[in-house]
Formats: sequence, C-alpha cells, structure tokens
Amino acid sequence: MSSKRQPPPPPGAERRQHARFELLAQVELRIGGEVSLLPVVNLSAGGVLVDASGDHGDLPLGAEVKVFLAAYTGAAPFSIEGKIVRIDRRPDGVVGALAVMWTSADAAAQAGLTKLLERLKR
Repeated sequence: MSSKRQPPPPPGAERRQHARFELLAQVELRIGGEVSLLPVVNLSAGGVLVDASGDHGDLPLGAEVKVFLAAYTGAAPFSIEGKIVRIDRRPDGVVGALAVMWTSADAAAQAGLTKLLERLKR
C-alpha cells in the first residue's frame, strides 16, 4: 500500500464530507438571548445551511448557536448545538446565508438528527 499523499482538490472543487438534503423547514437559531426563525437551505450530518436574508442583527463567525429543528417528515423535533462556520454575503454586503456546523455531543440531539436524515434519504 502506498503512503503517497493525495494532492489537494483544485480551487472550487467539492469538499463536502456528508450528503446534503434539501428540506422545507425552518429552524429557530438561538444566539445568546436572540432568537431568529430562518428557512433551511439544506441539511447534512455535518451541519445546516440557513437562509439568513433580512435583518437578523450581527451574526458573528464562530458564534455558538442552538438550533431547534422541526421538519414535516414524521421525525420528532429536536435541538442541537452548533457554531457558525461560514457567512455568505450578497454583493451588497448583506448576509445571505449562514453555515452552521454541528458541535453537540448530546446523544438525544444526535439521535434526532440521525432519525431525520434517515427519513430524508427515503
């Protein structure tokens, strides 16, 4: 077996580790004492991309967040912790989307996410 390292992917190449699922749902995103209700763009085992268009105040990169997710899939609603790892801005500088990476080690949150993803795979 060769120990040769693979070259890095070219710029703009797909780097996702988890399958993404489009989902008609909204999440409650809790940052400190503020709560924003935001639509989901897509969801994966690694995190969620939410549409943050509009005025949602200052959403700092690296902020710890709590996400409450209730989807119309038959999976039970659940809360899971994460952090903002990317902020996509529109050409006018306004926030367009937020990428949240899951950080929760809570077994119930992980079970809720797993159940939801299994339903979405069908």
